[in-house]
Amino acid sequence: MVQQGSLRLPSPPALALYAATVLAEIPVLFMRIAIATAVAAIVLLAKGHPAAGAEGLSRLAVIPTVWSIIALLTPIGGGWWWRQNMGGRHPSTREQTAYTDAVQTLQAAAALPLRIPSGWFVIDTPQPTPPSAARR
Repeated sequence: MVQQGSLRLPSPPALALYAATVLAEIPVLFMRIAIATAVAAIVLLAKGHPAAGAEGLSRLAVIPTVWSIIALLTPIGGGWWWRQNMGGRHPSTREQTAYTDAVQTLQAAAALPLRIPSGWFVIDTPQPTPPSAARR
């Protein structure tokens, strides 16, 4: 039987890779904040405003890091957007049945339990549609 929706934690090596990625992001984050502060200060000074307001604008540099964390921890971060750009759609009843049958066959033949994806979608072309072509 296919178990969908069960929470599966990543393996220890995968968690170590995530941790290394987060640690590598820290200097990038500080550099992004420093550059954003400098650019905001230059723009504010060029417009005749005090450079003290640049510190508040530099907080915008944190947005990419926050978005990455959200994408890692939740499906909100990228699943829907990725599916839309690929030209994906929800499976039909026939496709869902075929998928379920295939997974049950594979699980019956497998020596170890299979990791079942928590979500999937269907694309109707043999190759993913480039984002520019999907918008046409």
